[in-house]
Amino acid sequence: LRPSNRKEFSLSSSINDYPDPQIVIDGTNYSLSVLEVVEYEKQSVTYVSAKIIDHTGYARFVIDGVSAITVGHLEIAGQIYRVLPRETNPSQQLIYRVESAGRKQQRLAHLRLISQAGESPVGQLEAELIKTELLLDMVPDYYSQYQKNHISHLAIEAKNIGYIDIAQLSKGAASPQISAFLADLNIFTDSGPDYSFFITKVEKSENDRIKVSVKQLFEKGYFDYSSVLTVKKDGTVTKLYSTVVDFTSEKFVRPRLTKEDFMAIAREKVEKNHETDELPVSKRAELPPFLVYVFEYKEYLARPIWMTIISGTVKGSIWKENYFIILDDQSGELILHKGTTEIPYFLQ
Repeated sequence: LRPSNRKEFSLSSSINDYPDPQIVIDGTNYSLSVLEVVEYEKQSVTYVSAKIIDHTGYARFVIDGVSAITVGHLEIAGQIYRVLPRETNPSQQLIYRVESAGRKQQRLAHLRLISQAGESPVGQLEAELIKTELLLDMVPDYYSQYQKNHISHLAIEAKNIGYIDIAQLSKGAASPQISAFLADLNIFTDSGPDYSFFITKVEKSENDRIKVSVKQLFEKGYFDYSSVLTVKKDGTVTKLYSTVVDFTSEKFVRPRLTKEDFMAIAREKVEKNHETDELPVSKRAELPPFLVYVFEYKEYLARPIWMTIISGTVKGSIWKENYFIILDDQSGELILHKGTTEIPYFLQ
């Protein structure tokens, strides 16, 4: 697919520079006719699209401009194939049949990553090719994806991003369905199969659609940044704005303190300050200690913060008031407020 006389890629290329290749699958010879060549100098990759002659189908290849590694995607008579270079000899190609259970499952078949090693050059090329196929299938009105450190952002709006069962949406509970939905789209969301999300809000949106807000759980804490899905009555997802933390990343900051450490610090702080407000110290937490990961825009990291509420009764009053304690796990900075805060649904 890559002409031998071309040393560099440019934004202008002729289809005539690319010969019509032939591919043999299960003893059948398929001839391809190149229709379009799109080159991206910045990424140093070239996309080559072709039709299958005398058969229903098409082929699309992505070629690395430096190594000439080529990854391909073919659809012939409804069957999906993936073309990858042999690991021991990149000049040779292996063709894999991707199982598909009909048109409804076609998109999930597109999603299957064969190369496994996502950080390898082959894995990166295959991931980009899969993204291209999915985006061409979705035809989004808007698409943006950004990843830095261990946090990934996705914004996509399309007629059909996927499906969820709206009857299973329950505010205040972890949602295996939405967790699975985001994991299925991991090529975009970077969400893993073992990631968990709980629903914080379900509300009506424009055009009688439903807007679902979710937060990502981590052990007994959560990431205080919402992902939002807009869903039609039939379960079709039309908008997805997701923010996902990779808890397996080396850059992810794990908590320095335990709950017991935090509560000891919190009670000591309250005991030193309660007389100012004539609020007696209660040894029972009105809100159990919990961990929140706050999005740090400047460093683009998730920062662990501890929170709890210790309650008491004001002298001479029937009203119960609370101390709201916030502690930065890493810096040790502590903030003490008199008042209340909204209790996270999953702790109620």
